[in-house]
Amino acid sequence: MSFCESFEALRLSDGRPDITSRRLLLKNLISCLVSSEIRFLQEQLEKIQQSKKGNEIFMEIPHELCIKIINGLYLEDLLRMRLACRSWYKKFRNVDFCVHILKRYYQMPLDYYFKRSGLDYSELEEVKDKGSWIQTFTINRIRRENGIVNRMYHIKNIPSRSISYCNSRVAIQNREIIEVHDLLSEKLNSFMTPTREQMNKWLLSDEYLIGLIHSPTKLLAWNLNSMTVHSIRLPAEVLNLSASRCQVGIVTVSSEILIWTVGGALKKLQITKPDTDYQEDEVVAVDIFFHSEDKEIVFLISYSRTKLKSNLDTRHATKITVQIFIAEALTMTQHYMLYTSTEPHKYRSTLISNDNIIGIEVMELTSDTLYKHVTYDMNKRQFYCLEVHLYPDVTKSLSKQNHLFWRDQIFRPVFTAAFASIQVITMTKSLNEVWNEPSKTQYSSCSFSRPNFKQSPILLSETRTQSTCRAIEIMSFPILADEARIWGDDSF
Repeated sequence: MSFCESFEALRLSDGRPDITSRRLLLKNLISCLVSSEIRFLQEQLEKIQQSKKGNEIFMEIPHELCIKIINGLYLEDLLRMRLACRSWYKKFRNVDFCVHILKRYYQMPLDYYFKRSGLDYSELEEVKDKGSWIQTFTINRIRRENGIVNRMYHIKNIPSRSISYCNSRVAIQNREIIEVHDLLSEKLNSFMTPTREQMNKWLLSDEYLIGLIHSPTKLLAWNLNSMTVHSIRLPAEVLNLSASRCQVGIVTVSSEILIWTVGGALKKLQITKPDTDYQEDEVVAVDIFFHSEDKEIVFLISYSRTKLKSNLDTRHATKITVQIFIAEALTMTQHYMLYTSTEPHKYRSTLISNDNIIGIEVMELTSDTLYKHVTYDMNKRQFYCLEVHLYPDVTKSLSKQNHLFWRDQIFRPVFTAAFASIQVITMTKSLNEVWNEPSKTQYSSCSFSRPNFKQSPILLSETRTQSTCRAIEIMSFPILADEARIWGDDSF
């Protein structure tokens, strides 16, 4: 029997290698080798070891190049890459890389995210605890981006279109009463005006429930924690309301821009009208936003229709103007021109992330497949535009205001075979999905056929290439659910 056959025969009764006997045989073999044979054996072992060190080459790549690699990856792909092997994990757990990743994907200070999640940064005393929280926070964000349900709540008997969400709370209006459900503490509080007047215009913010009453025109603000109520009389009827922390932004029908610090006085912003000439129409919409970290900074976004100089140009032009106020003084004015193929019928500005990003929508009835996703970054004071080709049914549905833009995703409530679902389009990845989709057996019991939507990307292993203008494949879409509402919140 040869040495190899003897070595292979050293096995246990269950067929596994007998490690102890094999090591003893190798030890006896080495003691019999001469110097040249030992050197030959070392060379062979080094070759084997080098073949297993292919991933170790990654450790020698300069930090600057690794930063460029990070900048070209989606967050979920970056986390997946860290799990490829031990050497890659060691490389990308470097403090410099972690700080760069946090700055790129989380624009606000970490303490801001801790507070929004209901945690106190000071309670996490150990660095390990803070690191674990950041890891869990990041994983939960990726799970939300890919439609994996974290929690589910059922609230019965909700009147149609009388519900709102903000900062882990749900507010439901039932005539003169507004009930606020805290999803984390499971507390329920009810609010009503002193005269039991039904509020036709109201707003749920992160700290207050804001309501408008008439005769005379007043704003009421209930603190959601202390339950105290404050009021202020207004000089004119209200067109738009916005709120952040203890500040309320008010746009009146007489085009006044008012700021109310709850419990304090009412202040009027001394605005300058956007640059206009004889070709430009009057301002058609105005919205107020507050910087989430600095209450002295206020952003005023206005829309105005503009006639093009050439009569041959059939496009419709909308000028978007951003005016920035610091301590009530105008410090900067910026403009962005957006062109549409038909005349817009609605203008809307909404927060599309917890990082001070505003989504700007100029809605039109069109079958054009090229959609321009315009955003404004309040941190960087800059406009951005992402162009993506959408299926015509999607662009048409965006005029109904029954959708949500959140970061780089479009959410549309739909019914698939009588089941409530969400169609999700990730614009930067040209990915089209349906979340909460019924199973094959549920489809088989209905008269609708199962749409051919792609699988959730978190279940796929490939790294997708970045795309900013790429057609999403044409498919049969489900029926839109007009009564459904969607909100976004990365901190919940």
